[in-house]
Amino acid sequence: MMTCFETETNLPRYVAGKLSKGEREGLRQHLAVCAGCSERAAGMQHAIQTIRDSFTELPEPSAQDVPEPLLRAVMTLVSSHAAAGPSAPPPI
Repeated sequence: MMTCFETETNLPRYVAGKLSKGEREGLRQHLAVCAGCSERAAGMQHAIQTIRDSFTELPEPSAQDVPEPLLRAVMTLVSSHAAAGPSAPPPI
């Protein structure tokens, strides 16, 4: 079984699923008897899940999301590069 210090040190790896089987078991045994470390582990798991959820809830970007001036500038650069031919360096 791990100590509080070892558990806190290993929590990020535990939540990320990066501990060996033995390390994971030692950490789980400690969490079963230590309310403080158990609360920290739950908080870390909740924070990571919140971050993951925030990325999965983003809508897919579309052309309507791009500001018109930026879209025009990009299209101008693409057109000028295409007109210069394939051997020309890209405009700076």
